[in-house]
Amino acid sequence: MDFAKTLFYNGQVITMDGVLSIAEAVAVRGDRIEAVGSIEQLDGWVGPDTKRVDLAGAALLPGFIDAHGHFLINGLFRTCLVDLNSPPIGELTSLEDVLGALKRRVELTPEGESVIGFGFNELLLDQPVLPDRHVLDKVSTRHPIVVLHMSGHLCATNTKAIKQANMTSATVDPVGGVIEREADGYPSGVFEENAMWAVVDKDKLFALEQLPESMKNGSIEYLASGCTSAQEGACLDGFLDVFRMGLSEGLLKNRVQLLPMHDTRLEAYPSTVSGTPLTDDYMLTLGACKIINDGSPYGYTAYFSNPYYKPHPTRPQHGVDYRGYPYRTADELRSLVTDIHKKGWQIAVHCNGDAASNDVIDAYEAALRTFPRNDHRHILIHNQFAREDQMDRIKQLGLVPSFQITNNYYLGHIYRDLVAGPFRAERANPAGSAWRRGIPFTGHNDAFVTPIRPLLTIYEAVTRLTAAGDVLGEHQKVPVSEAVRSVTSYAAFQAFEENIKGSIEPGKLADFVVLDRSPFAVHPEEIKDLEIQATIVGGKVVSGGL
Repeated sequence: MDFAKTLFYNGQVITMDGVLSIAEAVAVRGDRIEAVGSIEQLDGWVGPDTKRVDLAGAALLPGFIDAHGHFLINGLFRTCLVDLNSPPIGELTSLEDVLGALKRRVELTPEGESVIGFGFNELLLDQPVLPDRHVLDKVSTRHPIVVLHMSGHLCATNTKAIKQANMTSATVDPVGGVIEREADGYPSGVFEENAMWAVVDKDKLFALEQLPESMKNGSIEYLASGCTSAQEGACLDGFLDVFRMGLSEGLLKNRVQLLPMHDTRLEAYPSTVSGTPLTDDYMLTLGACKIINDGSPYGYTAYFSNPYYKPHPTRPQHGVDYRGYPYRTADELRSLVTDIHKKGWQIAVHCNGDAASNDVIDAYEAALRTFPRNDHRHILIHNQFAREDQMDRIKQLGLVPSFQITNNYYLGHIYRDLVAGPFRAERANPAGSAWRRGIPFTGHNDAFVTPIRPLLTIYEAVTRLTAAGDVLGEHQKVPVSEAVRSVTSYAAFQAFEENIKGSIEPGKLADFVVLDRSPFAVHPEEIKDLEIQATIVGGKVVSGGL
């Protein structure tokens, strides 16, 4: 008999299988789970060379799975850019703080090189001000300055960046984007959605020399959060090669599912089938094809059926009737989705506002009617303001909603007081609506937007508490079991990886997170603060210690 390489024992093994079995020990051979049960039941798997790991009463769960995020871009931003986050994520509370952080980076940057900040959200400042080019010119007139919004869906720049992009009053708004303008038509320095990529220095942002350190740091961050499987939710051309390089050089220690953008070279991938391994060890797998259909609620670019609750405090062009806008018409979206669906891809569409979600549901329905396919698992990414009638259609069509539920914690007061108003905000990220219908939903952080914190995802789904301590949507709370499934078994299901991930069962990958206590055994408000003692990938401890 081949004995187990490692035995994890004397703990509370929360398997997250179909009946929520609890065990005492797990035997691992190679990178796979061999057996799960009591210590006595697994005694036969223990040989003279088996490493015995005493959990000392800790809880062992399946490794957390990031259901939507931007692993590589998150690492890049947090390693290379200026962090402009405000509380409760960062420390900058005023526009003066933000400008000061940019000026400090300017002092370290050769003249003419871009200075880029990320994480900025004017609605989290003491006084909400989105800087225009004149404000950012005070930081520097010799460096292009770009301030990326927290959402990643708009930016602010100085005059140097506008001129470097050869923009003038005659520059036409791109499809799916807006150039905000001064009275004479000249760009104000604020660029929304597709318009922003004309002024962002991509060579600076994605410089090859930055990638190794960024990937290493990103892996450390994800593993420290208990996340064994990440997602690159907007793969650009060349990203697959970067990830393979990171693996070969030992920089990448967590698994990643890659979601290629619809307008990239899809032929670079060996299949259209989600869950297809891109490496023999399943460190890289293929995911859905990604489409973006609208923007950000707190960036005032999400597409709603009804107007925003209140106009933006400092952008008067977003008036009382403003509803945001989609990237393309409903007919164009249906055509695009049908074409990609016909080729056999699982599809994941970013949609925040309910009008955007409606267009996406319509597009999925049209594609499935024209080219029927069982078990497609097409995804609605974010789907933050889905209505009850839309949840019924999601259930009927077999779609998977992936909610950005931690936004309720960080931004719930903004949703309630500015963006959506009390009624719509109460059902923001409606996990409870999915649970009551038996829909397998997932939760995500969308890192870089907010930090990767799966425990906060669980906490927020269970408590619906904002950072200020207010309950936002009592009727949208879900049981702890559902919240944990949203970052384990349901997330594996969304990724077509339920046969290898998401629960602790024989034959699956030995990916675990060790917590000091079980999330089922503590008060719900303690869940986000549970201690992550170790993260294990393929049976190896890669973060923390045991």
